Amino acid sequence: MSTIPQRVASAFAVLCGQYGDLTKMAKDREQSRQSLYREAEQVVASVDGAAAQAEIDALKRQLDERQAEVNALQERLRVCESNAFFGASA
Repeated sequence: MSTIPQRVASAFAVLCGQYGDLTKMAKDREQSRQSLYREAEQVVASVDGAAAQAEIDALKRQLDERQAEVNALQERLRVCESNAFFGASA
């Protein structure tokens, strides 16, 4: 697996390199050109931030759902405790 600097270099070669740069880089690293294209795609996706924002949004939704569950359980507990308290004195 490539390191982060290698992936960034791959992205640079794919996006900004001159003819033959990618082939030379692939030979130097003993990798296929396709693997360098994949690395570049991963870098672009990481830098884009859309995927990260989508994950953040999903995690926020999960947090909201869990908070609603906690609130509902706390309310049930409060009702049970108040019923037990009043039931014990009757």
